[in-house]
Amino acid sequence: MATLNLVSYEEFTSVVTGLRAEIESLKSQLPKHPQSFVLYSPIEAADYCRIKVTSLNRARRAGKLKGFKVNEKEYAYYQHDLDAYLKRYERAN
Repeated sequence: MATLNLVSYEEFTSVVTGLRAEIESLKSQLPKHPQSFVLYSPIEAADYCRIKVTSLNRARRAGKLKGFKVNEKEYAYYQHDLDAYLKRYERAN
């Protein structure tokens, strides 16, 4: 059987404001660019990289591009992985 705890309104509001402050602090720790977590299908990823789908699949099989299986046949790609693939030869001066 569940226990029922009765609390005063002031105690309840203090708990709620504490939880809201904790939520806001956790929100500030989220990544600044959520668009980097956008998923692309192989056709969309190939268009984004301006290459053919066969070249995209070849790069994934060679380990140059990170993708993950959506189901038995299909892969998907994160935008930040596609950006890393496109910038793989850029070096800082």
